[in-house]
Amino acid sequence: MHFDRSRQRTQLILGITVILGLQIAAAYALSMNEQPPASPALENLPTEIGAWRLVGQQAMEPEVAAYLRPDDYISRNYQASGPAGRVNLFVAYFKSLKSGYGPHSPGICLPGAGWKAKQVDVVRAEVPGGLGSIPVNQYILEKDNQNLLVLYWYQNERRIWAEEFRAKLFMLPDLIRYHRSDVALVRIITPLEKNATEATRADLFRFISAVFPHLTERFSRL
Repeated sequence: MHFDRSRQRTQLILGITVILGLQIAAAYALSMNEQPPASPALENLPTEIGAWRLVGQQAMEPEVAAYLRPDDYISRNYQASGPAGRVNLFVAYFKSLKSGYGPHSPGICLPGAGWKAKQVDVVRAEVPGGLGSIPVNQYILEKDNQNLLVLYWYQNERRIWAEEFRAKLFMLPDLIRYHRSDVALVRIITPLEKNATEATRADLFRFISAVFPHLTERFSRL
């Protein structure tokens, strides 16, 4: 009994020590002199990406812009002749996460707009540049007999990931090592016709392969 109490006390002390250590590290990181990079000038992404051509772009709605507060963003429509012929590319870039603002998961906001998730996966997308493949969130959404295929991921100059929580997980070590905590959300949407899921998915992955080097170039310059 005495041994059990001693062990519990030791574990409690260790737990408190870890928590205090994390709090001290977080306070140090938040007080340090962050050096946010310049914006990546996303408007300079090409109007032709692989087989796709720019056919239009939209401004973010004022209430959405006030909620997200990205430092740079684009929302563009590209057109091609394949199964994923109509593609919307949305990229939102945030210089720092210390402000409390940052990317908002499409997996939350799209269902909130009335779209129902039929399928949710994390898949791998082949990209050029020596990485082989990157993790990508894949959503198939349905609303009023319409279907969307949504692919999105998070990216900066240092890494690429699929899970939203990792942006916060990386913030502390990135502030300590790089004095920066910037992140971008990359989201790609195309309409999904009935019985065309695999062909559309394959075509959209070709768009990812084509746009990825341009995104990497913008972020690597920062």
